[in-house]
Parts: sequence; structure tokens; C-alpha cells
Amino acid sequence: MSKPKREGLMRNEIKTSIVIALIVLTACWYKDVEVTHSGPVTQFALDISENHLTAGFNNTVKIELTNNGENVYDVDVALTLPPPLTLSGDNHWRAPSIKKNSSLTIEILVYAPTSAIGNTFTASVVLTYKELGYVYYTSEMHSIGFVVHGWVKMVAYGVTVSPEKAEPGTDVTISANLLNQGNVAAMYVNVSLLPAEALVLHEQSTSYVGQVDPNSPAPFSLAASVDPNARNGSYIVRVAVFYQDDRHLVHTFTVNAQFEVVQPSPKPPPSTRMQFEEWLWRDGWIYLSGTVIVILAAILLIRRARRKQPQLGVIKELPTKT
Repeated sequence: MSKPKREGLMRNEIKTSIVIALIVLTACWYKDVEVTHSGPVTQFALDISENHLTAGFNNTVKIELTNNGENVYDVDVALTLPPPLTLSGDNHWRAPSIKKNSSLTIEILVYAPTSAIGNTFTASVVLTYKELGYVYYTSEMHSIGFVVHGWVKMVAYGVTVSPEKAEPGTDVTISANLLNQGNVAAMYVNVSLLPAEALVLHEQSTSYVGQVDPNSPAPFSLAASVDPNARNGSYIVRVAVFYQDDRHLVHTFTVNAQFEVVQPSPKPPPSTRMQFEEWLWRDGWIYLSGTVIVILAAILLIRRARRKQPQLGVIKELPTKT
């Protein structure tokens, strides 16, 4: 090989070596530089335990991130909540690695004020991680939708049964007040007496209350008859309360009350005066009316008899002959 050719080959080898060196140096320089990118394809699947938030409370939400791809390292998770939702604690979590088909579970506390009731909010979760064999970081974003609802808690107070001691065949009335301790109205509230021993239910044993607003007492009264064949003793009566919340979920609870069945006490014998007054009120007017009629009839007969008698004239003396 001639000298010019050998020199040309050496120059080409030197150029090739320089290019390779530059590539290696560039790779080493970019090794610790974060280069993020995101696209429609995501490696992680996101699942949450609950996306319905109750206003006025710290809601526990569990976020599960499952790696459906290859092993990843140096994982960073960031959560962003829109106002007025508030996160209790930090919104960043780190994991050294998440293996293939493994999961990372994050538990958070989210507070929603009452002003957020009835609204929806979208939170974002951003994952940043490094894959094996890559010198740059990969980033992907997930969205979480939250719905804020109100809270209804119904209680009953002032429960009374009137009369507390009832005789068989009589009516008893159960009265109470409902109070909504929540932050939204309870809808379609109705109350009903449940079937119970010694009670006979009728149309007044059920009542529709309607809407019960927060912190607004709603009184109600129900009635039932005591079984005529009920025995003496104490009995429990139960009132069922039904209502719906702002998610149209039906709730119910029961209120217990107690009453006593007693037999009617024997009445004392009436006194002579009471017997006379009772006789006079019940039957005396008949005899009194008859007596008055008889007296009036006798007076009329006497008057007629007197009118029929002849009148006696004056007898004059006749002169006597001498």
C-alpha cells in the first residue's frame, strides 16, 4: 500500500474515533439531565378508592398506581388539586423503583368545604420515572374526577306517647321532632309506625313530612289503636323514618317508644242523689210530662162539668088566700 493511502486510512480512523468519543461524552453529559416527554401511551394504570367527597369532612382517598410495563426506577409522583379542595400533607411521593406488574398505593386526605357541594373537580397526577437502559426520564399524566356531595344526619328527640297508660280499644298518639344535623336538606321524609304487638294500625299511622332543612326541627305525630284484646303490660312501639340525601340514596332509622296497657278500673256505685238525678235526666221527664198532661186533662174535665150543671133561679113566695 502506498504511503498516501496509508495516511488517508489513518485520518479516517482518527475521525471515526473522534466521533465515537464525542458520542460517549455527550451520553455521559446527558446522563443526569432530566428530559421529560409525555404522550398518549401510559405505562401506569391509576385506580382510586373513592371519587365522591363529602363536604365538611376530611375524605380518605387511596390512589393505586400499577406498573403495566417494564421495571422503572427513581419514581416521582405529584398530585395537584384544584381549589377549593384542600390536601392534607405533602403532594409529592417518591419510590426507588416499581417492578413490572407491581403497584404503589398512596393514601391522601382531601377536604371539601360546603361551598363546593354539587360541583365536580378534576385533579391531576403526574408520574416521572426512569426506565432501564434509558438515560432520560419519562413523564405521564393522569386525571382524577371528584364530585362533592352534602351530608345528612337525621335524629329524633322529644319522643312521647300519649296517654302513657292506655286502655284496650282506645287510641294512642306518638309524637316526636326530627332534626337534620347535616349540611344539605333531607328529601322525601316520611314516618311510619311499624307493626307491633297490642297495636292496630290505621291511616293515621303514617305521615309524610317532606323536606327537612339543616338545623330546622320538623315535628310529627302518629296514631294507632290499642288492640281490644290486649293484655296488661308494657309494649314497645317503633317508628321508622325514611329519607333521601342529595345523591338520591335512601336512608332509614327507627325510633323506639314505650307505653302501657291497663284494664279500665271498675266505677264506684252512684249515690242516691246521683241515681235520682240520673233517673230524672234519663226517665223522669217522661213521668213529669205525663203528670202535667193528666193534671191539665183533669182541669179541663172539671171546667166542662161545671158548665153543664143547670142554674138555680130565685123562688118567689106566692100570696096565700085568707
